[in-house]
This record gives sequence, structure tokens and C-alpha cells, in this order.
Amino acid sequence: ISKIKCLVWLIPGIFLLLSKGRSVRNFLHYPHIFRSLYASCHAARIAFSLGRTKRKYPTLHFHAHFLDRPADVVAMLPIRRFMIRTVMVHGADSRKPKSDQIDRERLERFDGILCSSEFVAKNLVKTLQPKHTEIAHCGIDFSNEHFNSNYFTPISETVVITTVARLIPSKGIIESIPIVKNLNMLGINIRWNIIGDGPLRETISKEAVRLRSSTLEVEVLGALPNDLVLNYINQSHIFILLSQPRPVGSGEGDGIPVALMEAMASFCLVVSNACAGIPELIKNEENGFLYDNDPTLLAKKISMLLSNPDKRDQVLNQARKTIEDSFSISKQVDIILEMLKSHTK
Repeated sequence: ISKIKCLVWLIPGIFLLLSKGRSVRNFLHYPHIFRSLYASCHAARIAFSLGRTKRKYPTLHFHAHFLDRPADVVAMLPIRRFMIRTVMVHGADSRKPKSDQIDRERLERFDGILCSSEFVAKNLVKTLQPKHTEIAHCGIDFSNEHFNSNYFTPISETVVITTVARLIPSKGIIESIPIVKNLNMLGINIRWNIIGDGPLRETISKEAVRLRSSTLEVEVLGALPNDLVLNYINQSHIFILLSQPRPVGSGEGDGIPVALMEAMASFCLVVSNACAGIPELIKNEENGFLYDNDPTLLAKKISMLLSNPDKRDQVLNQARKTIEDSFSISKQVDIILEMLKSHTK
């Protein structure tokens, strides 16, 4: 039945696509033709329901949260006076090896272009020259009970370190090992929880076996439900995510990792790299640490901070304040609402 439904929508979907100024040449120019067919089917299905919906709502807002399939669908919708289209561009979106011409054509059909960081906005301007962009970070929902704690988890005998990431080269899990080893060499008992899955899982699991000792425990836990992930972060003292610089065209890379925001909102000391949009979030030694490729020096700084409760609490309180002031979901919603109001006047 699903295959029949797809065929039913396919013909009007292709007509809708081509009738909006796109030539057959551009249609076939998409990297994956089936992706275009998929988007045209969904766009046609939505388009046929617009008339009924218009009677209920004076203005419709269609938002694509990524500049790929969701953006394809929203961009293919027929233009209507009562319709507002917006798209969110993330770190990986601004580095994908796609045809610039096709992406520019899609972007021109959106009323608002939101970027997850200033770094992403700069990348987008370099590659696609959008007319105007707004910065709207991915935000933290402080109504979530996991962010209700207002203190650093006391250290008993073991310092708990957590990493949450997809296990791919751009997340820097292998590069984090020297920092963890140097902390352990300073006489600190460590448990390192690595949460996530991906093509590097087997490699990282083998490294974990090599690292383990009586004073260093490393566990590769795989992908976990979000609530359980937040529980692990809440019980941690340090959060490490050494995102790696990735070139345009790689299809990989961060804007500002939400996992870092979650750790900072949970009074967990964060350690990351000064790449992508991360310096927009972390100010070195003010609300966290930015790695300078010297694991010995960084380990000493972390150890000194953990042993100085006053200085430690100052850094962690500043980290929490950073999230509350600039990265809460309510602040980002306000930005989006203001943008929508500007298009409905």
C-alpha cells in the first residue's frame, strides 16, 4: 500500500517541482535523484492539504531543521502569500559537498535562514552567499529536571569523565586519550564513560582495553536514550569533546555541540577544542578549557582547578550562566519569533 501511495504522489510531485522554474537539467543535477523524488512526493502531499489548512490558520510557518531532505521538501512547496519558510543550517550542513548552484536556488526560496553559530553563518556566506542570516543556537530546555541541580558533583575517590558523541574522526575521541592518561599519571583515579556509536567503535573499544588499569577505568557504552545520557552527565565531573576541524566538502563537522551546552548547564567542567563555533561557547579558563595540544599542561590545569573548590565553583557557575544567558531554548525561540513577526507585518 505504501508503494502505491508513493506512486500516486509521484506524478503531481514531479509536476510541482518542474512547474516552479526548475528545469529538467537541474532536477537531474541533484546528487541523488531518489532524494529529489522523495522530497517532491512529500511536497506535493503537503501542497494538496494547504487549501484546507489555510481556512483554519491565517499564516503557515514551514521550518526545515537541516539543509538537506527537510529543506528539499520545504523549498519545493508552492509559494503562497500566507506561507513563511525558514531553514536551520548546522555545522555539517555548511560543509557538504553539494552543487552550490542547487543549494543557492533552494536558499532563495526561504524567507529566513537561521544558522546554529556565527562560524556556520560565515561558512555559509563564503559558499552560498545568502542574502541574510540570523544566529539561533540550539538551546537548552531548563524545564527539564536534569538541569535542576545547582552544584558540582562531589568527588569521592574517582573523577568521572564523560564523552558523548558519534564515534567518528571529527569528534576527537582518540585525540582525547593523552589528556585522560596525563590526568591519571597525576595520581587521579578516573572512570571515563564514552557514550555513542559509529564506525570507530571497534577501534575505540580496543584503545579502551589498552588504557584500563587499577586506577583508570574506560567504558564504551554505545548509544543510549537521552534521559540516561543526561544522568551520566549529571554524575560526571569533567566532560571532554575534542571536536576536530573539518574542511568544506567533508560533510562532517560541528557548529556548537549541544552536548557541551548540556554539560555546562549541569555544572560539569568542559574541555574542548578551539574549532568551529566552540569558542563562541567556551572562553578558555573562564567557563571551561580549550585544548592547546599540550595534554600535560592541560591535565595540570584541570587537576589544580579540581583541587581548588572556590576557583572551580567560579568557573562552573560562569559556565551555567553562559548557557542561561545565551544558549537557553527560550532565548532562541524569541529570536525565531521576532524573525517570523518581521515577515508577517
